[in-house]
Amino acid sequence: MMTMGQIRRIILLSIIRTISSVNSDNCNDVDFPTSGCDFFFNIPYLHRPTEPARLLVTTSSNEPVTVNVTVPGMQFEVNYTITRYQHAEIPILPEIRLDPGDGVQNKTIFLTSSDIVSVYAMDNRISKGEGFLVLPTSHIGTEYYIASYIPDAVPGFVCISAFDEETVLDIKTKNGEEVRVVLQAFQSYRFEGTDGEDLTATYVQSDKPIAVVSGVTSSIPVGVKNIDGLLEQLPPVKNWGLEHTISSFLGIFSGFVYRVISANENTTLSISNVGDVHLPANSFYEANITEDVIVSVKSNKPVLIMQYMKGAYADLENIKRGDPSMVFVPPTESYVNSVNFAIMDTPFGFDYHISVIIDCDFIDGLVFDDTTYIADWNKVRSGRDPGSMCSIRGRIRRGLGVHTVVHVDPSRKFSVFVYAISLTCCTSYSYVAGAGLPYVQNPFSATSETVTMDETLLPLETSSTTPPITYNVEDNILLLSLICAVCVLLLVILILACSMVIVVKRSLQAKENHGQHSTDDESGPTPPSNGTISSDGGSQSISIPRDMNQTPLNDGNGPVSLSGDGYVRYNGDTSENSYQGLYSPATLASSTNTAYESIPE
Repeated sequence: MMTMGQIRRIILLSIIRTISSVNSDNCNDVDFPTSGCDFFFNIPYLHRPTEPARLLVTTSSNEPVTVNVTVPGMQFEVNYTITRYQHAEIPILPEIRLDPGDGVQNKTIFLTSSDIVSVYAMDNRISKGEGFLVLPTSHIGTEYYIASYIPDAVPGFVCISAFDEETVLDIKTKNGEEVRVVLQAFQSYRFEGTDGEDLTATYVQSDKPIAVVSGVTSSIPVGVKNIDGLLEQLPPVKNWGLEHTISSFLGIFSGFVYRVISANENTTLSISNVGDVHLPANSFYEANITEDVIVSVKSNKPVLIMQYMKGAYADLENIKRGDPSMVFVPPTESYVNSVNFAIMDTPFGFDYHISVIIDCDFIDGLVFDDTTYIADWNKVRSGRDPGSMCSIRGRIRRGLGVHTVVHVDPSRKFSVFVYAISLTCCTSYSYVAGAGLPYVQNPFSATSETVTMDETLLPLETSSTTPPITYNVEDNILLLSLICAVCVLLLVILILACSMVIVVKRSLQAKENHGQHSTDDESGPTPPSNGTISSDGGSQSISIPRDMNQTPLNDGNGPVSLSGDGYVRYNGDTSENSYQGLYSPATLASSTNTAYESIPE
């Protein structure tokens, strides 16, 4: 039998699904699909479990947009309102972030909005900052390969959030470790590797859609100061692409590192200045770039590409510029035409930069913050042939706040990266500010995908904090129908009770009126059944039944008439007088004036 807590979770999940469905209807026609109206995700700790985090939320809407952030497992909720050129900085308390160590935690964050927004998660640490683009729920999936790096001091980790009850999760590492976990709605699971284990290419599969955030603390390249934390929400395999362009970071003179992760056998990469590279399934290719260049990668099968910023001491001639950071590179086939993003305020100095990746033939139409054409910014080309890609890079001098990049031609697409480099050493962060992913169906819909799981995986780990609940969407409908039926029944009972109270009240009032107009002798005469006037020797009274002729009668003192309810009207007095018996017209006609006069006024 389900507990009250489990019933509340089911009802809350049904409400969230309804909200998400309505919001998704408003957000389906989106040109920049990494924005949306509902988001499920988590923000893990990289180091100490006392560090804060922040969400940056922006919108391109000219109308006010309401933003609601909840953590259903912790009864946390806040609301904000933003408009175009504004952003909300939403603090994420330390207790909301996923704690270090393996295990299930009730710390999934759910964000909804009344119109399209972009969401970025930012780690606030003074010396270990990092950020990532939060993907909307319409762009999560059931199959992932993890992107990470070689850990330094502490193990790398993967944090997975579930949206449905009884979500079965399988994890297979490159080292052969296999784990199965069952998550309930709003729960997240943190899986950590062993010391020194690089979790890159770890396979994660679920039977229902999940959100996956990867993290690690590393030095890049290995052994080069300083270490920093890396965080990124990963796209599912179904959102990978075939063509990618990777650009160096403006202001970082040591170059960058990138990795290409494959999911399929016989994956062939065609890399500029390298040639062809062949990859088996569940593997990756890594390259260390030391020049200020663009790298073009084309593949015969979809791949995931991650780019890494190097540590501050990677270039001895330019010490203390940058620090390790990780960002996924969107495929060129899913670029966008408009980007709206925010830059986080920090307690220390930063140089803020953006890189816009676009076909070199179309750079003249790029506009920054609605006023500035950026074709003359610093640029790097991948070549001189038609169709070559360019990286347009610039420093954002007015820094903090909301910024936009658009192309005057709606058919021209691009991607935007935002990155910040500490002026003092040694920290940085980077995230995709605008990119596309193939639009997929909202996972809350009734026809969302279901995956057949590998039943050979062991052991099975089930949440110890919340017992499993076996139900589906039909169970939700049945439960809500039952609740509605009970509410209707209670309403009917309440109406009947009120009616009875009214009836009883009127009956008591009638009896009270009868007592006020009766004779002082409570044992007085009872009107005879033959209709004659009765008298106790004192006062007399008459009453006319409802079915008697109501012709007015007169005596010497004035009119006496019958009312419609059988009451006597005497001498024009309209007060109602109680009656003690039924009298025939004949008896009434033969009565004396005394009888009339004895009628109480």
